[in-house]
Amino acid sequence: MRQPFVDAAAVVERGGPGVLRVVPGDGGVALRVHGPSWSLVFRVSPVVNVIVVFLDATSRYGWRVEDDTESRDLIQEAVTRVVAEAARYGWGGDKYARPVAPVA
Repeated sequence: MRQPFVDAAAVVERGGPGVLRVVPGDGGVALRVHGPSWSLVFRVSPVVNVIVVFLDATSRYGWRVEDDTESRDLIQEAVTRVVAEAARYGWGGDKYARPVAPVA
């Protein structure tokens, strides 16, 4: 469960289609980082709230990360770096998403 937090910032910094998804909503802004074998989802509203980790090996299940004193620094650093990367390109969703053609 630690690996997504160790890798999240580097995955976002490398970029690529679908790696970082930013979606605004009533509860704040939700971010999803999709790594090679995991996804990390959390909400910022204005503080980080509800962190969920999904592993591809168990894709039907996600683990909600509560206050983990042993891993607090690792989690805070990962989330801070992911948020910084999202802010760097304007919180605009997936910067690699193909534009949707208007329907005539």
